[in-house]
Amino acid sequence: MKINIVIWVSLFVAASLATPFVVASEKSPEDKGAWEIRAASSSLESSPGTGPTVEAEPRALLDSEQSSESKEGVLDGDKESSAALLERSPKGSANDQVVEESKEPSKPVAAPLSQTESVDETNAIESPKTSSQVERELPVESEVDEEKKTDVEAVAEQKKETRRLSNDLEQQFKALRRSLETEDAFSLQLAEDYFGYGKLLRESGELEEALDAYINALHIQKINHGIYAPEQRLLLKELFETHYQLGNVDKYEDYLERILWVEKKNPDLDDDFSFQMQLDLGNQYLDEYLGNPTASSRKVETLLRAKGHLRAAVRSHKHRPLEVNFLPYGELALIGYLENRILGNVDETSYAIDPRLKRSEDLSGNEHVLISYLGNPFASGKAALGGYLKKATDEENLDHIVGALIALGDYHQLFKKNQAAIRFYKLAWKAGEKLPDGSLRLQEFSTVTTLPSFEYAKKRVPIIPNRPSILVPVKITLHGDGRVKEVGKLSEDNVLIKFASRARRAAKNLVFRPSLIDGELSDEQEIDYQIRVYARKNEVLPDV
Repeated sequence: MKINIVIWVSLFVAASLATPFVVASEKSPEDKGAWEIRAASSSLESSPGTGPTVEAEPRALLDSEQSSESKEGVLDGDKESSAALLERSPKGSANDQVVEESKEPSKPVAAPLSQTESVDETNAIESPKTSSQVERELPVESEVDEEKKTDVEAVAEQKKETRRLSNDLEQQFKALRRSLETEDAFSLQLAEDYFGYGKLLRESGELEEALDAYINALHIQKINHGIYAPEQRLLLKELFETHYQLGNVDKYEDYLERILWVEKKNPDLDDDFSFQMQLDLGNQYLDEYLGNPTASSRKVETLLRAKGHLRAAVRSHKHRPLEVNFLPYGELALIGYLENRILGNVDETSYAIDPRLKRSEDLSGNEHVLISYLGNPFASGKAALGGYLKKATDEENLDHIVGALIALGDYHQLFKKNQAAIRFYKLAWKAGEKLPDGSLRLQEFSTVTTLPSFEYAKKRVPIIPNRPSILVPVKITLHGDGRVKEVGKLSEDNVLIKFASRARRAAKNLVFRPSLIDGELSDEQEIDYQIRVYARKNEVLPDV
């Protein structure tokens, strides 16, 4: 009897003790699950760089693995083959997986928004929080928190933009499929849809696929408007810029040439459509040369490409008023000066095959010695500035007349033709007397300026070669005509004394525009200057 009582008591005690654990085990998954959702949601919002990314869109007709025969089919107006290509699954499924029950085009593979949205929606779930959770979530006013807040906002904006782009791609893809099914193979609507799809693909970074869409649109447009039609310039520009992004030099050079060719066939066009492209490309090559200004064949070709594009910009747009398009006279003068500096070092056995390096009707693409391209660099730059002066005179633009005369003075000063430079400076002063008080042109006469300092068609940032360097301060005494008379010495206790000799040699080679007071040269003057000295191999520069 006692044994039975003990057994019953033991069972009762065990059951009562087990009940809380059972209840706890039944509730814990919910608490744990809610906590995990909150943790995942907060980690998505606080981690920069997270969020949906645009996956490869369904662009079967633009698939990089499609055969050239398929592309030709699209371009030849084979609407059936175009539609078949579009039916291909983005993941490479068979073409026969087509839903015939519905006329609605299949959806492209967009970003996995459903997963992200399901996580975001859990932010609204209210769950009991422990005291430690509340303490962790209390806002702390600090710079770190502000940075985190900024990061969260940036991630949210990125996610919003990604969703917008994904949605736009999907809608444009549907419009393109609809046009392929309902429009004629050479419908202008189809060309517009290809163009719109290409723009969105390029925006999303799918550059190769964008090129395919643009080429299809261009082909249809030429069929409708003709091969000389100026309407195709917009598509040619998109192809130019896309190849430019990809770094395909030959391709984007060719598309710019095609734009210029179309404009030549339409002489009545009076716009600056191609001007900025020519200007940007010429300045890009010029900057590339200045980043490492050597006399190697490749670098000289780079400089010649810059000159070719900038000369073409002047020829193509010289009829435009200076106030509308200021042409790259200054860039061409700078190139003339640079060519003169490297002329004696050019390897005459080097050859350039590309006829675009020099725009001349008598060149046919045969090999030409590089040095023959340079010609007379002084005459080349002077002719560019002479054209600037003539255009300003023809337009009776006094401000630009003074600017051109100053530029011609600077150009002669760079070539150490001091007397001719002074004559141009005095002519500029005389013409500038008719300018209104406070004119910026008049201020150019009162300060000593380091040359070259031309007026450029595109704002230029000084190009500093990517090499370790240091600035060494020196005092320079100038003659009245701007020539360097003397360079001061550094004190022996100066931490930069070991660089003093190199700085002084470099300072003696500097060229300055002299200052004019009432149209006359000033007396000798001393100026403070900083010379950039580049480190030699394995040389350690002081930290100053």
